[in-house]
Parts: sequence; C-alpha cells; structure tokens
Amino acid sequence: MDEEKNSKIPKLELTKEISKKQTITIIVLVVLINLTIMTVALWLVFGGDSEVAKMDPNAPELVQMEDLDENSAQEGESDLPVESDDRSESHLRLPVQIDDRWGFADKWGELIIEAIYEEVDIFNEDRAAVRFQGQTGFIDRSGTWAIAPSFEQALPFHDGRAAVRMKGLWGFINIDGRLVIEAEFEDIRSFSEGRAPVKKNDLWGYVDESGDLVVTPQFCRAWNHYEGVAQVETELGTGYIDKEGSWIWNPGWYD
Repeated sequence: MDEEKNSKIPKLELTKEISKKQTITIIVLVVLINLTIMTVALWLVFGGDSEVAKMDPNAPELVQMEDLDENSAQEGESDLPVESDDRSESHLRLPVQIDDRWGFADKWGELIIEAIYEEVDIFNEDRAAVRFQGQTGFIDRSGTWAIAPSFEQALPFHDGRAAVRMKGLWGFINIDGRLVIEAEFEDIRSFSEGRAPVKKNDLWGYVDESGDLVVTPQFCRAWNHYEGVAQVETELGTGYIDKEGSWIWNPGWYD
C-alpha cells in the first residue's frame, strides 16, 4: 500500500512541472503577439508608405520633415515664400519736393529720381509727365526720358494714350510719343473705357481711340465713363449717357 502511494508522487510533481512550463510558454506567446501587433501598428502610422496612398493612387506623396530639411539644405532654398530685401524690386515712385524742385522717392523714402523738375505728375502705365526747363515730357521709372520734353502741358497715360497741349490746343500721343489724335481741342480729359471727353467750340463731346467724334460736342461739361456710363451736364441739369451718347437719364425728361 505504501509502495503504491510512493509510486504516484513523482507523477504528480511531473504534472505540476509541465503545467508551469505551459503557463510560461503561453505568457511568452501572448507577449510576442502583443509586441507584433504594436510593431505593425507603429509601422502603419509612421511607415514610409501610407495606407491612404495605397488606396488612392491620386493621393499626394507624403514628405517627411527630415527629408524637407535635408533637401532645403542641399538646394539652399525652400518652397515657402521669402520676403525679398532687394529694394530694386519696388516700382513705386512717390513725387517729393526738395526746395523748389521735384523728384521721386521709393516707399522706403530713398530718393530714386533726382529732384530737378519744376512740376511732376504721378506715374501711370510706367510713365510720368514732368516739366523741365519750361517744357513737359515723360520719364520712365528709372528717371530716363521716354518722351522728350516738347509739350506745353500733359496728362497721365490712360489706355495707352496721353493728352498733350501744343500751341494752345490739346491732342493725344501714344506710349512712343507719336501724335495719334490731332491737337484740335480746347480742353480734354484722359481716356477711360475707350472714350475721352473733348471740348470743341465751347461744348463737350467724346472721341474714341482713333480720334473719331463718337458723341457730338453738345454738353456744358462732361466726365469720364465708368462701367459704360458717363455723367454730363446741360443747361437743364445733370444727366447720364452711354458710350454711344444715348441718354440713360436726361435732365429734361421731367421738366
């Protein structure tokens, strides 16, 4: 009987030892599985190829910040806009007076065009009318003569035309300084929307860019067109016309 009891003890201890090994093995497997899952998850989040990019062939390529920094260091430039310190890029010219003469400064207050002119106008279409030694011409933004001073008076360029006065009458020149509309008007305004108010025989009308009278002089006063409409004045009051001279609002309609 005792021998039989003793023979059963090693079997019980062996069974317990096997159970411990199985438990350790299971724990190790669980840990390995968890590490594998975490590794796959981290690879999906931070890996080189995005799953979104795989699903959508049109998705933009992801760029790592370290790659961007490396490329920027190699190329010496970035796609980000950089404010330039080069003042020569500014084309703004501001009329400034020094003593009794006029010149032009940039937006930093630096004198760009020497103050040697008796009168100046603003720049428009890269030209500014200036009076020099009693005659008016046009300079470019560097201060170089674009059109030599040969006019009594001039207005800024608009629509490629500038009004100039010669021998007491007004006409128009083009950007090259060539007279394209004869000087035959008593007064004049700049072009706007292909029309310019002109005064002849003490009445105002309108010419087109070819110099043809598209609206016969008939108004006491006339102004430029804006969105196809121009304000005019008659003896009855103020009204509005279109570019062909037809009334939009006639001040005599409700007299």
